[in-house]
Amino acid sequence: MSAQVKHNAHATVVAARPVWEAVAPSDLPRATPCALWDVQDLAEHVFGGLLLATETLSGAHELDAGQLAAVPATGFESATLLFLQAVDRVQDGEVRIHTRLGEMTRDAFVRLITADLLVHTWDLAKAIGVHFQPPLDAAHTTLDDSRSRMGPDEASREGLPFAGAVDVLADATPTDRLAAWFGRDPNWSESA
Repeated sequence: MSAQVKHNAHATVVAARPVWEAVAPSDLPRATPCALWDVQDLAEHVFGGLLLATETLSGAHELDAGQLAAVPATGFESATLLFLQAVDRVQDGEVRIHTRLGEMTRDAFVRLITADLLVHTWDLAKAIGVHFQPPLDAAHTTLDDSRSRMGPDEASREGLPFAGAVDVLADATPTDRLAAWFGRDPNWSESA
């Protein structure tokens, strides 16, 4: 696996940890920028993706995403520990693998899971009102990679679980640009 892909996965987990640790039990029913998901649903999705990646890259595990989502801080630690161990064991990132999302290289699969973690941690931060600043290189790499795989319009995203890109101001942060690319309003708030 490329050093950059491993670095971005590790750096994203480190940056996301304080956001996930800030989730209180009272936050679980809060709305998120993902219109159909509350915080607990979002956590279950993220942990499910991390566990899917673990299973795809290195074999079975004994964890359940739904149980992990009930206590997001410890669920995050458990799911990311397994994910990063699986990432670190991968030698050749160019080997093609079959995933539930189709055939792709191991590097591409880990980039996809890292993008999912980045965007959904942004969602979580917005939902619970905490700051999230992912590593700029990870945000830029994820945005560039995503732009190379899909266009900004709804038609090019058919079958994908997010809307077309949202316009952002010229001075938007890389994180807000990334969120907007995945159909999120950078100015989202639960009361809006």
